[in-house]
Amino acid sequence: MKKKQKITSIDSVVSKNIRKFREESGLTIEKLANKSQISSNYISHVLSSKKRASYEVLERIAAAMQISVWDLFKDETPLKEGFTDLDQRIFRQIKRIKHKEKINTEKISDLLKIIIRLINS
Repeated sequence: MKKKQKITSIDSVVSKNIRKFREESGLTIEKLANKSQISSNYISHVLSSKKRASYEVLERIAAAMQISVWDLFKDETPLKEGFTDLDQRIFRQIKRIKHKEKINTEKISDLLKIIIRLINS
């Protein structure tokens, strides 16, 4: 029995960035598939977050779009108005931690204390 892959928030970021850069490059899914030598069906599954692409696959997709593989991991989701850049970075880190492991309120409290100490130092 094949184990189903758990799709995470980072997978959503990667798929959103592939879509964004693909459209900016003027590539259809088929053209991206040809340039990266990956099936268009597989790319469609990655774009719809049904499949998690390996690092090797992401490297091939990035190379086909002439970008760095790290560009695919950048989360530039805007937050509510009034948040500073630091607020946004802290929020994203907490969100990633929350998705990565079941986090309890004590851990969040400890993390916030560390953040406050860093800000005030």
